[in-house]
Amino acid sequence: MTKPLNRLRAIRNLRGRTLVDVAAELGISHVQLSRLELEKRPLMVKDLPMLGKALRVPPETILVMPADVRVVGTIGEGGRITENRKSIESVKGPRGADITITAALRIAGNFLEPTLPDGWVAFYEPKSECAPDQQIGALCIVRIRGGTWLKQIRRGYTPGRFNLASAFSPMVEDAEIEWCAPVLSFCSSAVADDDDSI
Repeated sequence: MTKPLNRLRAIRNLRGRTLVDVAAELGISHVQLSRLELEKRPLMVKDLPMLGKALRVPPETILVMPADVRVVGTIGEGGRITENRKSIESVKGPRGADITITAALRIAGNFLEPTLPDGWVAFYEPKSECAPDQQIGALCIVRIRGGTWLKQIRRGYTPGRFNLASAFSPMVEDAEIEWCAPVLSFCSSAVADDDDSI
């Protein structure tokens, strides 16, 4: 029998809330909330309405059944992303991801080996665009004029602009970011539903 995915931590993080903040609103300790998030204590269906109210989400989004995530493009040489929104390919979604908004990008080529081999996938949430200045140091899917890339965001030389770094291509300097979304995880499509993701 397939076990539901506990999205409590992912939702709290997407909402920008701390363990202490949410736990205080619920009237429990942050340790108790952490145990629920890490599944060290089972999340009971009767707890969902209270958790949904605290996180301002529908309760049914906290526990979801795992399903397939669409592969919407490829990550090629230098981290350049080629989108293919008409793709019918799909892979198992990573644990805790909201499969209604999570998308996958397949790594095409050996330019990221040995860390990320050809055929692995990167998961991200295209609709959860974040402010670039809150993603300094994070590996993100980044859209700038001229394309979409897998890059680490760094501070630029000009206020409101950013340097985009990659170990396998030259840095894009002082770029104006149209949107960015942090990478949730990387994994082999064969183990995307297991704990072997990074």
